[in-house]
Amino acid sequence: MLKIRHEMTKGYNSRANGAVERFNKTLMHIVKKKTAVAMEWDDQVVFAVYAYNNVAHTTTGETPTYLMYGRDSRGPLEMDGEDAVGINYADMDEYKHLLTHELLKTQKIVKEHAMGEHEKYKRLFDEKHRTATRKYPEPGSRVLVEIPAEKLGAKCPKLINKWKGPFRVLECSNNSATLTPVLGKGKDVICVPFDHLRVVPDEMGDEEIKTKKGRAKKKVAHLEGDFCDEVSMRDPNETFFRHIFSCRCSRPCVFYPPSATTARTTSPSQLVAMMNLLELKPELAQKPTELLLLAQANLPFEVDIPSQEALLAMAHCPTLQLMCREEPAWNVAFTHTFSALMRRFFGDDFTSQPVNTLLVLAPGVRESTVTLAFTEKLVLKSAESAEDLLLEQLKKKRYSRMIMIIPFATDDGYVDQWSRLINVVPGSTKILLIPAPTSVDDFSLAGAFISLVASVKRSRGELDVISPGDRVMAHKNQRLVDLGDQMNPFDYWHVVNNVIRGRNLVWQPLKVSVVDMGQTRRRSELRQRRQYPHREK
Repeated sequence: MLKIRHEMTKGYNSRANGAVERFNKTLMHIVKKKTAVAMEWDDQVVFAVYAYNNVAHTTTGETPTYLMYGRDSRGPLEMDGEDAVGINYADMDEYKHLLTHELLKTQKIVKEHAMGEHEKYKRLFDEKHRTATRKYPEPGSRVLVEIPAEKLGAKCPKLINKWKGPFRVLECSNNSATLTPVLGKGKDVICVPFDHLRVVPDEMGDEEIKTKKGRAKKKVAHLEGDFCDEVSMRDPNETFFRHIFSCRCSRPCVFYPPSATTARTTSPSQLVAMMNLLELKPELAQKPTELLLLAQANLPFEVDIPSQEALLAMAHCPTLQLMCREEPAWNVAFTHTFSALMRRFFGDDFTSQPVNTLLVLAPGVRESTVTLAFTEKLVLKSAESAEDLLLEQLKKKRYSRMIMIIPFATDDGYVDQWSRLINVVPGSTKILLIPAPTSVDDFSLAGAFISLVASVKRSRGELDVISPGDRVMAHKNQRLVDLGDQMNPFDYWHVVNNVIRGRNLVWQPLKVSVVDMGQTRRRSELRQRRQYPHREK
């Protein structure tokens, strides 16, 4: 009737009930110092609580007794002479007025003091746990779960393997994930905080890692996937999370070739095999049973890469993109199909860049030389504040891709600066590094610049680098750094697009801003006249 709901805290995570657990820790330290016989600890609790209430707290700056009652308590040692009497007030209203005024003033000071302490401990926590660069699980990720030492059931629990899995992430909250075993039953669902999870690398297979015991299972109803067909060819409790068997929906989607609708399957790889077989033998459309059987075994020819028609046949699955990311060949096929559809419906001159792509200009890059049309752009003018500004931007919005433009430089310190900026970005964000067009006074330094760019590394995540030493066949095989000195910015970025396309990088073409070409060329000519006055003669 009162709408009270019983909430259980997450096991083996003290932060789930932080205020109580932190006080218990302090209380335990006080009692330990005062107790001679361990079994008599309960006799010392009241004295420990009294001591706690009458000592100024580091967070508030005041004692809990004063904040509660408006005065500090006086012990027997302090109550002698005039101190035992205290202050006398002639009027009760005067006392209440002064007490209320002092408490309001104290509460204001305590809030300011507590906010400063909160910011201090948050900064220390973020530095310790590397929250800015840590890779957190996402729905569909494979993870390993840490089993508490007392749950392992071994004589030496700290010396044996404590990781169990792999598990598949069903959904995520702000600090925990709901999981189910990759090779187990679909109803064995557990909820685990992020601190006890580790993301499994793509190179690692689905081989089961076992421990003697595990975590308690969560009693939840079986999750239903959106847009999933109600028809299923097998028990939904069976294993279905490996991409070769089914999609990542909680209930597997049903797929079938357009020309053979009766040949239904929950396996995307089997659908791809069937569609490739139908291209070779269209008469198999009239024999769905034989088609299904042929698609289950390895054939002597290549049939495992999805075509555009196969991906369109699976388009009703909401987890298609997540599934394709697990297999490099499937990911490339999905990207090419997506690009082909974009060109088909929006044309080659599709002006808007993806809303989740961030353009970053590193310190030293002149904004006038970067004539790219991006809705999200961040200009870093100072090297001292560059990391803070980039972190602040990444907290506002999550980006799947980032393009960073770097200036011409020959000092080794720039490598550290660029590497720090790149490693601030989460590993899930793909980064493209491009040198900005710059006038070069001494071309003997170009080799040093090329070496600097080649030495930039990223600790985690994908990094594509357009080197200033890349040769451009369409311009007499000249280096990109040479063309950046000769061309106006408008033409330079078109050349960069050609380099990206020639290297088969999975990036959309950079959209160059529409500017006054006559004005740009005149500026380029004036710059060349100042640099090479003998040419004018």
